[in-house]
Amino acid sequence: MKRHLTLLLLLFSAPIFTQSLPAWLYGEWDGIGQQSNTNTEWLTWMTLYRDDAVPAVDYPSLECSGQWELQRVEGKTWIFREVITKTVGRCSQHDWVYVRYHSEETLEVTYAHSWAPENIIATLTLRRRQLP
Repeated sequence: MKRHLTLLLLLFSAPIFTQSLPAWLYGEWDGIGQQSNTNTEWLTWMTLYRDDAVPAVDYPSLECSGQWELQRVEGKTWIFREVITKTVGRCSQHDWVYVRYHSEETLEVTYAHSWAPENIIATLTLRRRQLP
């Protein structure tokens, strides 16, 4: 009985976020990001398919890639944390990524460092890739 009570307490105290990703985010996207604190630009590819749990992101010009893990939704902004999984150290780990729907063909993305979520350091416009 004590074990079951402990399990129930753990289950109900753990944060559970079950928001599913919006359909407008599905597809293949690309764009050029611009980072103000380093005065650099970088190519970005983002993909999300219906069966994917998280968007996959690749920065070919920086030689790193990873995924965006959804944290919460605030109004029309979908807030993610970026987890770099390939070539860790070439890109910042756990940065905040804010995604807003602009149109069927365009997403507006801003980035902030993990330690300063209110301080936007980079912007990116993702455009839906036109598949042949």
